[in-house]
Amino acid sequence: MNLLDPTIKYLNKLKINYVLSGPALDGLIRDNDVQKHSKNLTILIFNHEISKMFILFILLLKYRIILKIKIRYNKKINAKSITYKIVGKPSLLKKTSNHIRIKFLKKDRNQYKVWMSGREIYYEANDIKNLEHLSYKNIKISIPSNAEKFIDKYRDNLFASYNKVYDVNFKSNNTEKAKKLLEGTVDILEKSESC
Repeated sequence: MNLLDPTIKYLNKLKINYVLSGPALDGLIRDNDVQKHSKNLTILIFNHEISKMFILFILLLKYRIILKIKIRYNKKINAKSITYKIVGKPSLLKKTSNHIRIKFLKKDRNQYKVWMSGREIYYEANDIKNLEHLSYKNIKISIPSNAEKFIDKYRDNLFASYNKVYDVNFKSNNTEKAKKLLEGTVDILEKSESC
């Protein structure tokens, strides 16, 4: 089920200012394939307008596509985090395995920031605000101007969902367990080398 075409079509029609992000941007620019790295896509939106998101929800229903809002309290930034997830519903009991994640950019001085995979990611405003449209399979997708340079500069940010950050807290009892686990792993690797 194609989620991208109707989503982009209506984002453009509703004049929602967005930019394709994540591995999809790299795949689009380097290989003309938004799903080269992952079937799941990320779209960053500059302004969260509830009314336009509601209209987008209604319009996507026609294609059996559901726009779900996700509101979570994020302790690390001490604020609510709002994202949307777009999934296809080919039938009442089935949904597509792929999805589109919509996240919102927040302006912070001369940067835009977004919460991605356990950390805040920053883009310089001049790099991400200047957009151009690229035609992909008969749809016009918003991408950063000078996309090649943008990808090179922000590669770690674009692939942030591939490199998740986990908090590690070594208390005294956990430290000993971690050491034993590491020593056991080293023993197994050394034995496998000698075989």
